[in-house]
Amino acid sequence: LYQCALDYNTIERTLYNWSRIMGHFKLIFVFLAFLTAGFILPSEQDDNLKISVYYETYCPDSINFVMNQLAPMMGEFNKYPDWLILELIPFGFAKETGHFKWSCQHGPKECAGNKLNACAIDELVTKQYNPLYMKLVNFIYCTMTA
Repeated sequence: LYQCALDYNTIERTLYNWSRIMGHFKLIFVFLAFLTAGFILPSEQDDNLKISVYYETYCPDSINFVMNQLAPMMGEFNKYPDWLILELIPFGFAKETGHFKWSCQHGPKECAGNKLNACAIDELVTKQYNPLYMKLVNFIYCTMTA
């Protein structure tokens, strides 16, 4: 009977010691994680907010978004020009049918509108947000609501 009690006490002490050791390992792991996190510096681009908008020039949902969300928010975007990247992509559900010909969900006029918007974006946009974005969004708004 004494032997069983001794074994139980030994097991209890061993488990207690292991739990203390594991507790120390957890503390060391957390400490190393925080220490390592201090040495990982974000890149310059991590400080920017990138907003990508995929749209179709004749899509009713895209038109609604540009009219009621994007265009009205441009004034707010102008307050933070240093960290905003606005990416406008007039593509949607277009499909290449071969030999650089495209088929668009809302017909040939949409393909022409998407191409027109893509050319305007290519001419006006740089990587960083700038005042031309306001003109670009106004142009896109105009072409989509005309």
